[in-house]
Amino acid sequence: MARFTKILLTVLFVLAVVVEGKKKKNPNKKFPPCTNTVLSDQEIDRTPKFKPSVRHRGVTLIPVAFDARVQWPKCDSIKLIRDQGMCGTCWAVSGASVLSDRICIASGQKINVQVSANQAASCSVATQTPTQNCNAGGDAANVYKFASLYGLPTGGEFNSKVGCVPYQVGNSAVPLTCSTKCTNPLYTTTIASDNRMIDSYWITYQKQNTVMNQTTIDTVVNQMQTEIMTNGPITVSIQVYNDFQTWDADDGVYKGPGAGAQKIGGHAVKLIGWNKDKTGTPYWIISNSWGMDAGEEGLYWVQMGKNVIGIESSISAPTVSLPNTCTGASFCNKPIDSVILSNVKDSKSPAYLFQGACIQQVSITTAGKLTAVGSAVPISKVFLGAPAPPIIGSFLQSNLPWLINSANQAGSNCQQPTGASKFTCGGGSISGSTPGAASTNFYSGSTLTTWSYYPNNQNWLFDTNGNGKSIGTLITSKFTGITGMLNLDGSRMAVFGKDAAGKPLAGVMAYPTAAAAGASWIIQPGPPSGVLTCAA
Repeated sequence: MARFTKILLTVLFVLAVVVEGKKKKNPNKKFPPCTNTVLSDQEIDRTPKFKPSVRHRGVTLIPVAFDARVQWPKCDSIKLIRDQGMCGTCWAVSGASVLSDRICIASGQKINVQVSANQAASCSVATQTPTQNCNAGGDAANVYKFASLYGLPTGGEFNSKVGCVPYQVGNSAVPLTCSTKCTNPLYTTTIASDNRMIDSYWITYQKQNTVMNQTTIDTVVNQMQTEIMTNGPITVSIQVYNDFQTWDADDGVYKGPGAGAQKIGGHAVKLIGWNKDKTGTPYWIISNSWGMDAGEEGLYWVQMGKNVIGIESSISAPTVSLPNTCTGASFCNKPIDSVILSNVKDSKSPAYLFQGACIQQVSITTAGKLTAVGSAVPISKVFLGAPAPPIIGSFLQSNLPWLINSANQAGSNCQQPTGASKFTCGGGSISGSTPGAASTNFYSGSTLTTWSYYPNNQNWLFDTNGNGKSIGTLITSKFTGITGMLNLDGSRMAVFGKDAAGKPLAGVMAYPTAAAAGASWIIQPGPPSGVLTCAA
């Protein structure tokens, strides 16, 4: 009898703990403003898009259920429910959270950091004041772009004393200022050393007033699932209604606003997986930024595959630690695809050689040769928004280079923001046939000079005005194709191409002059090593 009583008391105790531990809705819960601002159609055009990789194609079966917390159990940030406090910084908080997750995943679950939501909110939109950083809104893509260009430091939750720049927002709104040094006095690493850089980022955004049909939704859902399984959580933008704010699991899967529900505004959240309820309804698992006392201990379930509250219409994610399979030596023993000078007004500015998915920075020596600077790396580590490789040509518009691939897709107006380590390119395409000319550009005073070589006029170089200068068999006797020409100093250019056997060639040519119609070789075409000192 005593044993039975002990068992009964134990059961009652467990039941009491379960009942007591069940979170109840808090009618007095205060929610922050919903201020996510989705990118404009023009910004969508200028922002890198999702491109499937070999790893994505390796996902041949989408499971019924997937949870990033289970898949990567050693990544603490995936389990963390962040709290944006009373600022409208959901876009920055969710973006910083996804960055943290993906850094851990890319490291093989060895690096656990909390990327600073405070710095993401206060730095990512340069035109905003500190007060606006708290309440004007933004988009997670702003965070990923900033992190790609400048990096973001670590920073834990409000009052956590974790990392370089912890979150400063609690139960009241406060201005958020972009920090130039760590604000946590207990953190001894400098902000420059603490910054986490990422390779690039991408979006899949539907433009304004677009109505997604079921086929499009299904395609996007598959892309979202494949991306989460491959690289980790993603950010999405949603429209919030007041019945979403007060949702918990007792309400079942959220299938959209109920009758009389009021629209609150735009919101950004993190998706960590999906599942089905007992009726077979598939749903996304949302990790929200309203703290543990909202939703189901910070999580929300939203129906999948119906674009409920726009959950499948605006998706973004960072690309972290692309594997670097590029080798500098290949630029000396394989043909290059194209070459550009980053600043046409300055012959000493960085020059770049493109080869497949790789890029090599080079500098120009006083002897008129090229020397590799650093290692060869994936193109996205240098040019955000570059079209899919290979990059086979370029041209100038307002002195800014456009990068063109074989499908006529363009990375337009590529420029390097002040203090950034990378260039940003807009999107776009060019009409007509794929560019067949290789060109070199330089300034003489305020005058831009261009020399172009066209495969269908093999014995001529054409100047800025389209006037031809005969060069005879200077090129055709050595090259079967020219892939790039690079200005060296206004009097010489490096010429890259390949011979009849498809082997790479490079030489240095003097430009035609007014006195002499033709040009001449200063360094005869041969293996690229005669012109270029390659990295290992």
